[in-house]
Amino acid sequence: MNKLSSDTKKSMTSRIITAIILIAIALPCVLFGNWFMIGLVTVATFFACHEFINAPKNKSYNLLLHIFVHLMTFSFVFWIIIKNNLNNFGWDIVQWTFKDNFNTISVSVIGIAVTFLVIFSITFNKNGFNISDATYLCSMMIFISVCIQAVLFLRFYPGSVYGDVHILDIKHSTLLLFVIITNYLCDAGAYFTGILFGKHKMNEKISPKKTWEGFIGGLVISTSIGFLIGYLFARNNLAMLPILDSKHWYNILIISFVIPLTANLGDFIFSSIKRNYGIKDYGTILKGHGGILDRVDSLLITSLIVSILIIFMEHEWSFLL
Repeated sequence: MNKLSSDTKKSMTSRIITAIILIAIALPCVLFGNWFMIGLVTVATFFACHEFINAPKNKSYNLLLHIFVHLMTFSFVFWIIIKNNLNNFGWDIVQWTFKDNFNTISVSVIGIAVTFLVIFSITFNKNGFNISDATYLCSMMIFISVCIQAVLFLRFYPGSVYGDVHILDIKHSTLLLFVIITNYLCDAGAYFTGILFGKHKMNEKISPKKTWEGFIGGLVISTSIGFLIGYLFARNNLAMLPILDSKHWYNILIISFVIPLTANLGDFIFSSIKRNYGIKDYGTILKGHGGILDRVDSLLITSLIVSILIIFMEHEWSFLL
């Protein structure tokens, strides 16, 4: 067992305190859903945009580009909500609903086209803004938007499937809670297992602190406890979806096993971007955790892959969707 240094203990304490504060803020929003969840996602999206556009420290993008990136990212995230509610209720926002909007994940093709045309057109005349910058910004805008929309899918899709209305829609939060808990069980399991037993590095170039011991520990802990939580939800009339009830326990097991794999994939993807731009963290807003993207990187990828898995499961694994 590795001996913990004083710096490691301080870092661990800071991370735990910050995590408790984040849970206190985010948990009520996830439970209550509706505008609470939309508000949480709106704030997170704003900071995520700010962080990825400022990641290249040797670049200085102008204000108009910042505004355009923020606006288009928000439009991608909330595309389904805006489109469906405008069709059904017009601008009467009081009647807008969320649970009937998510049966898939989708962004505006026109919006993507406009984004590429505008961003790549800037490379014609803007000194210092090259094809690499345009490619990076377009990729991050679309990819992060789709991942955030997947988080909304996991929160609101059960409401549209079951159709029944519960107090503040709390019952329909179990699917997203299951994914969040299992995802961060992987993070926590890998972190503590790696600190205590880690000796063999996974990929020092991209993520120097990750070890194979931590990976295995996170995989075992999150898969086993995550499956138990998901199965208990199903057994206690809190079925996340009809395909994730106690009769379909194997689907819960599949997702429980996939989540830690995608969580690690998310960490590596976002870490490789940070290493490319020579930064340690995307931001400093969360003490001990860096920025918003540093905290939700694994959850974003996990939410997207789990959402895709659920869509496939509901369509009997048909790829012709």
